[in-house]
Amino acid sequence: MALDEHRELDEVVPNRPHLELFNPDSLHYSHGSFSLFPELPFEIRLLIWHHALQRHRLLHLVIKERREGTDETNVLLHLPFSNFQNCHISGKHYQIIFQAQSPFLPVLMSVNKESRQTTLAFYSTQVPCYLRDGNSIETILRLNMDWDYLKITTYPPSSRTLINVLYDLRTRDPRHRGPRHIVLDEDTHDEFRETAAVNPKDPNSPPLTAVQAMLRNLKTIWFQSTTRDGRGLTMMTHRSAHIFNYGMPLFPTFTFFEPPVPDLRNISRNLGNVAADRDPRRMVVMWRRVLRIFGMQPEDIELNPAVEVRIMIASAPGHQVRSRKDAGRWLQHEDFWWLELQWWYRGWDRPVGVGDTQHGSPGCSGLAAGCFATSSGLQPGLPVFDGPEVLAVAPRPALGFWLFPVGAFGKVHEDQPPHTWLKGQRLWDMSPFWPDLVLANVGQ
Repeated sequence: MALDEHRELDEVVPNRPHLELFNPDSLHYSHGSFSLFPELPFEIRLLIWHHALQRHRLLHLVIKERREGTDETNVLLHLPFSNFQNCHISGKHYQIIFQAQSPFLPVLMSVNKESRQTTLAFYSTQVPCYLRDGNSIETILRLNMDWDYLKITTYPPSSRTLINVLYDLRTRDPRHRGPRHIVLDEDTHDEFRETAAVNPKDPNSPPLTAVQAMLRNLKTIWFQSTTRDGRGLTMMTHRSAHIFNYGMPLFPTFTFFEPPVPDLRNISRNLGNVAADRDPRRMVVMWRRVLRIFGMQPEDIELNPAVEVRIMIASAPGHQVRSRKDAGRWLQHEDFWWLELQWWYRGWDRPVGVGDTQHGSPGCSGLAAGCFATSSGLQPGLPVFDGPEVLAVAPRPALGFWLFPVGAFGKVHEDQPPHTWLKGQRLWDMSPFWPDLVLANVGQ
């Protein structure tokens, strides 16, 4: 459902109360001035700057290989280049592209000289990259490994390139720790497939040794499982349910996000039908294989209370929601689409004047209103809508994502072929597990 498809609805679709965002509106915050701040001791001002900078970021790095003139057999063995700290890095056989889809620098970069210097010191890891925001601009991406969550995707999928990138990130870190928080998705699953061909015991491979140390130092591993149609669940796509999941968070385009907290909304009715495109355990079993290849036991990480291993769940509309205004439009159109679908689902055509008036709704074959056939196979009749009593207690939509424990999706059978136990179903009963909610920070 693209926002551009129904722009004519902006003026006529009512903004129903249950569509108001759960995320706090920054415009309602008090932005009073504190004129005595410059007179505070430098140490106090520095503490305040640091407190303001301590915010989590989710950053997506896309790695593209430079195959021209690259000797693939020596990529992991030769370290001919040095960084500004005179530490060897793996070479220049890849290019990092930072997918900058939303503001990623804190406002303190532009307050004054003191705040800017404090910000540069806070983000001490410097990574050369290309900034992708419509154009490719060569720049330096500054990271703080304690606060930044990194999702790294290689094109084409390559575990060797991924290992080199992780090694270089660790080398560029002044504290030589590397990423502390990583986010893995289905693309990372493809990268890990060929990891079995890597020999982590090769004494001539410094990157592998460094990556082993980095893996032992991780504090967060999140597996991202998002689906485009996670809120409006129909019998045609999910078979076992035809309901609207009001509690499912909407995954916008964002960089900054709030720390995870238990979802305070009334989502009890929504946890019984949680959608996922694929079985999230597919990523978990591949990750565990990687750990074993590197001589590590998955339970040493997953059972460590200092390490957070969880699965991210949300409904992702792509890059169409970048602000609160975008979210409001998306939610209105999603609400209208769901109401419209109920008529078509029970044998009634799409209302005239909306969308494609010649062919009706998808799959309706242009049948006239009141036709005696339904795509659902049900007897034609009047649709059933959620009434005021349901909408009054429905959880308000949240921009962000849920976090569930890995065990919430069932046992991971590493000793059996994945196809024998991974589920093809896209709906999960998560009622026994109350998720944490992570709220995304988006602009107006």
